[in-house]
Amino acid sequence: MKNRMILAPFAAFLFGIAVAVAPGQAQNVHRPEPSTPDQWTQRYQWQMPVRVMKEIGVVSGMTVADIGAGEGYFSFYLADKVGSSGKVYASDIDAGALQTLRERAAREQVRNIVTIQGNETDPKIPAQSVDLALIVNVLPMIEHPKEFFGSIAKALKPNGTLAIIQWAAEKLDREDADWETPFRNSLRFYLRQIYDGDFEVVKILNFLPVQNIYICKPRGKN
Repeated sequence: MKNRMILAPFAAFLFGIAVAVAPGQAQNVHRPEPSTPDQWTQRYQWQMPVRVMKEIGVVSGMTVADIGAGEGYFSFYLADKVGSSGKVYASDIDAGALQTLRERAAREQVRNIVTIQGNETDPKIPAQSVDLALIVNVLPMIEHPKEFFGSIAKALKPNGTLAIIQWAAEKLDREDADWETPFRNSLRFYLRQIYDGDFEVVKILNFLPVQNIYICKPRGKN
């Protein structure tokens, strides 16, 4: 039950090779707006977004894509990290969520986020435009991995990287792992989705308390 306390407040947000480095700290981050301060504190602790930015290689000047961005939890961290010389494409199929993201960006005067309404098979990121694409808790919802990941491959620059963050069943209590269809939260399912989409995993980062990060490249380009 210990992880139930971590996951329960965030149902609205849910739509081995180990690498460990000392966590970095960033100042003046555009932090998300949770329902309650306690929810923000808990998610920040288990999601570790500042460290995630460092570990997946986001640096100033990059163009990155947040695919399945929702209301922009990661989009604003990405925007801070890439800076004014960089750009964030925030893509989602939910027009309402993207409107909320745009309103917050306007309110906080964040000018380097571009919202894009995609669809189930195509996030509609411009071709060969991004150094890195990030997707978080999306794999179980992808019904057509070849088309979906094919669209991402087209959006990546020649040496671009895809970072995927997903729940790690081995880090969850049994009832948490069974929150959705158990197989869809398994490593086997994740790898099937990734490889069916013609990507391959080149590194797994396991420093997050209840998730893992899969660093991927289009197959044949590693």
